[in-house]
Amino acid sequence: NLNSVDGIIFPLEKDFKPINAEGLDLIVDIPRGITSEENLKRRLSDFKNKGFKFALCGNLSAVKIAKEIGFLIFADAGLNLANSESLKTAEKFGIVKAVISPEETLGNINKLCGNIDKGIIAYGNIPLMFFKNCPLKNGISCKDCDKKGYVTDRLGEKFRIRCRSGYSELLNNRPIWLADKQSGFSTLDFIILYFCDETKDDVESIISAYKNGTVCNSTYTRGLYYRGTI
Repeated sequence: NLNSVDGIIFPLEKDFKPINAEGLDLIVDIPRGITSEENLKRRLSDFKNKGFKFALCGNLSAVKIAKEIGFLIFADAGLNLANSESLKTAEKFGIVKAVISPEETLGNINKLCGNIDKGIIAYGNIPLMFFKNCPLKNGISCKDCDKKGYVTDRLGEKFRIRCRSGYSELLNNRPIWLADKQSGFSTLDFIILYFCDETKDDVESIISAYKNGTVCNSTYTRGLYYRGTI
């Protein structure tokens, strides 16, 4: 059920099967770690031929390559756009949409100026750390891990490790939840629901919750949107 959904962000490394996407923005998500520019260009061309219009870019190399292929550029949180000056610079690079850094507060985000469409990650277990060397490899093989590995902190909290194109990311142990706080970011042009390993039923339930402004009934975090980094 894609009612009220404006677009779909799909990972570059996965195979996209045709869907009824009329009226939707199709956005290909480029991994932050690029191991082969030639492979990246080939995959982007495949997605372009499947009707994808935007490329979600988390570093400047991805911006350059995606522009060469003919994509409109959607800046990911990895570009760390956090103030009006950075948005103006992004606009000069040809960026048309931007995910504002999740380290910024909603109060400051609502004050941002510029012509670029602005949004935030309003739901999801967002990446906290980025690794070239997987932190699990000293204790378990990739085969035994089967992409289900995690690390545990001193409080016993488990943080999932996600592998993408030769790199690893540590995901937050709790999802951001802002479904019941949407009146606080009415100046934004969009919000992103960042799904990783949720089931189909989970996805439907969460989309419904954000349509209805539902309070979360499980563990969650507000991220740094209300307390900042200091």
